[in-house]
Formats: sequence, structure tokens, C-alpha cells
Amino acid sequence: MSDRRLALNARFFEQFPDPTCVVDRALVCSSANVAFINLLGGNVGIVGRSLRDVQKAGFLGQILPVLERCFSGQEQHQEAHCTLPGDIPAALRCWSLSNDGSPPYYVAFSLRPAEARRFTKKETSEEKLRHEFSQTQRLLAEANRRNVEMQAALRHQSAQNSEAQRRKDEFLAMIGHQLRNHLAPVRNAARFLHHKMSNETEVGWCVTVIDRQIGQFARLVDELQDLARIESGQFELNKARLPLAEVISQTLEWVQPRLKDQQQTLAITQPEDKPLWVDADIQRMAQALEHLVYNAAHCAGLGGSIQLTARQEGADIVIAVRDNGREIPADLLPRVFDIYGELPGISGQQDNEQWLGLAVVRRVVELHGGTVRVVYLGHGQGNERIVRVPLAQPLVEQPDELSTDHLADAAATSRILVVDDNEDVAISFGALLEVLGHDVRVVLDGHMAIDAVRDFMPHIVFLDIAMPDMDGYEVARRLRTEHRHANLRLVAVTGYGQDHDSERAQRAGFDHHLLKPVDLKDLQALLGH
Repeated sequence: MSDRRLALNARFFEQFPDPTCVVDRALVCSSANVAFINLLGGNVGIVGRSLRDVQKAGFLGQILPVLERCFSGQEQHQEAHCTLPGDIPAALRCWSLSNDGSPPYYVAFSLRPAEARRFTKKETSEEKLRHEFSQTQRLLAEANRRNVEMQAALRHQSAQNSEAQRRKDEFLAMIGHQLRNHLAPVRNAARFLHHKMSNETEVGWCVTVIDRQIGQFARLVDELQDLARIESGQFELNKARLPLAEVISQTLEWVQPRLKDQQQTLAITQPEDKPLWVDADIQRMAQALEHLVYNAAHCAGLGGSIQLTARQEGADIVIAVRDNGREIPADLLPRVFDIYGELPGISGQQDNEQWLGLAVVRRVVELHGGTVRVVYLGHGQGNERIVRVPLAQPLVEQPDELSTDHLADAAATSRILVVDDNEDVAISFGALLEVLGHDVRVVLDGHMAIDAVRDFMPHIVFLDIAMPDMDGYEVARRLRTEHRHANLRLVAVTGYGQDHDSERAQRAGFDHHLLKPVDLKDLQALLGH
């Protein structure tokens, strides 16, 4: 290449904004622009010297293989990446200055740092815009990469949380099942004793205490499982339009025994001329009011009085439960409905149980579209728990024709088969059914149940779910297939009480789903259905 051509190239490369240099085969610099000189620390006299001899040029060792490929004549243009001092990434571009295809004597190369403008003294507006656009693209690419990584991490964490929630639900269901299995024979035996020895005063008292405590224990298990459903978002309602008086009546039936034990009175005030209607799950709504009455009874103490009033306010129903007892601490009032909160001043088993029940109340009321709060009325006036739910329009019902067929069925003795692998549960439940006047047979596994149905031809089968070899679901499916046209009622009796358990039982062919220990009133209602 002629000196004239080399000088022209040097002037051309001087205009490059990126650090640019021209070297010969010995890597001696024939020309370099200002940006390249600044990259090497300023006035270092780079022209006429080998790059190998220039201090601070150690990073140039990364580009030697690329320069050698250009000098070999294999390719006239090369691109690669390298890292400049300060760990700055840069794009490397090399050009052969030979245009006849022969191995070149000179090669030009330029470096485009990620922060190129630090090496230039003057930048045009166009170059500034190009640089800012490049920086924005790099930042967006990095943000997108991090977003992808974050999304992947969130999906992984969500999967772990879902698995942990599933295992917790299974654990709680298993615990509930085991507790109910232990409670069932005790309650059955207590009921049996009650019917056999009702004239023995002391025995009758013992049976009453046992039965009441088992009932409270069973309700505590229900509340724990309700709390688990609330946390997992699986707490559901079966709403119907009904008079509020029916909800209050159900509540009264539940709370009367405990209030009687505490020698407490409950006064109920509600409109008589114009009944209040509500869209509600009667069991859940009555459960919420029951817990509020229990809380009032707790504050009222022995011999205290409680008032439950219901009234209409605009488009809402307001239900107030008031006591005349001790104050709920002011710092506790905002947290009485929390599931997991430290409740100051709470001690003793009964205290903890009644506060646990309040944790269910708020969720039940909210699912009914309402609110609940507690206020202290002042010294000597007690506390008031206020529930506000939407008022519904009255439901006009057409009277059904009176049928007496079910009365005859209720009065008749039924053939009943009890199936449970727990011998205590099976025998005690069978004995209770016999006391109630029915013809009962008891078997201890699914295979025996299928044979017993063929021989005994029962009207009703009370069937446990969790049995070895053949579980209750499979037994129910086989019985439905084999006795397709028989008037056979299948009742699941189990310790598994979540909503999906009831739905699964229905799909398997069960007519009813009862929780252990079976409540006597529920049992009698089912037998009389």
C-alpha cells in the first residue's frame, strides 16, 4: 500500500468516534485516532510502536487471534467481542486494507465499547442519540432477562406453596378423620348408656357430661378445619332465601344447653309483623351467631344476661348480640376476629376455644356480603357484637301437597347394615341403632358388606370410607351397579369432612354424607326421612 493511500486511510479513521487503529504485520501502529489514544491513557506516542510494547495494552492480547486471521488473508472482515480495562464489554471489528485478495500488510481495527462516549472528546447530536438508544436497548434487554428469571422463580415458588398447601390440607383432613374415629365409639356408647340407664341419676349425669364434652370436641375439630378452608380459599356456602327467624331459631337450639349450664338468660327481639328475609347458608350463619352468643356468654359470666336483637336499617339487616359483663380490652377489639393473633388476657381452654370460634365468624359474615365488629358500650353496659348483612326480598312459596308416605317410613323399623373396619365404631353404632328400634347387622370390611347386602337386603347402609382392601367409594359403586333398581340408601359415615369429600361421595353413589361422631338429631332426621 502506498504512503499516499496509507495517509488517506489515516485521515479517514481519524473521523471514527470509536477507538480505531491501523497496524502492520509486526503489530506496529501506523495510525490511531484520538479515541484509541485516550483508551490507552492519553499521550503515549502509540504511532510507530508495537502494540506489544505499549503499557496498559495487555487487553489487546484478546484481539491478536482475530488480527492474525485477517493477516492470513482467510477473511477480509472479522468481528468478535472483547473486554476493555474496567471490565467494559466491547465489539471488535477488523478490516483488511488489501483489495486484491492477497495477504494484507496492514489491518485496521476498531473497538465499540458499551460506554463509547468516555473515549471521545466531541460527539454530534446524532451520535448521542445513537448511544442513548443503544444504552436503552441494553437496559431493556437486561430488564427482560431479569423479568423472565423472576417469573420462573415465582412459578417455582407458587408450585412449592401449592404443594405445601396440599400437604397441609391432607394432614388436617387426616387428623380430623383420626379424631372423629376415636370420638365416634365414645359418643355411640354414651348414647347407648343413656337409653339403657336413663333412670339411674348418676349414670345419666355422667352420660350427659360425656356427650356434651364430645360434642364440644367435635365442634372444635370442625372449627379447625373451617379455618384451614378459610386460609386455602375453599370455604364455601350453600345459600338459600329464608326468614332470619329460622337462622335465629337454629342458633337458639345450639346455645341453650351451654347457657343453661351457666345459668344465663338469652332475650331475643325481632320484628313480628314483618319478618326479615336473608340470602344465607342457614348452618353457617347460625354457626356465626352461635359463636357471637358464646362470646357474649363468656364476657357475661355465671348468671349473666344476653340480648340478641334483629332489625332492619335501610337495605340491611342489623343483628346485635349484647352482654352485661366484663369489658373486652380496647387493644383486643380490632383483632378479635383474626385467625392468628396474640390475644392478650386470654387464658384457659374455654377462653381459647371461644376466641378460636370468632375467627370463623368474620369470614362467614363476609361471604354473606356483610360486616361484623365489636364495641364496648361503657362501664356496666357490657359489649355489643354487630353484624350487618343485606336484606333480601320475601320469598313467596307455593304450598306443597301434604304427603304422609315419609311418616309411615319413619315409624317403620328399618333393616340397617353398618360397615366399618374399626370394630369399636361399628359395634357401638350398631348398638345405638338397635336401641332406636331398628334391625341391624354389622360387618367389618367392604367384601363382607357386598355379601351382606345380598343376604340381608337392608334399607339403609351406613358405610365407612377409609377401609383397607376396598374403600367405601368402591363398595358404593359396586352396590349401585349390582342393585341398580333396589330402593337402597347409602350413607357415607366418615371422618373426612371437607367439601370435596362430600362431592366425591355423591359421585360414588352415596345419598348422604355424615361426619363422625354422628349427631343423634342428624341421625334421627335421616332415619325419619
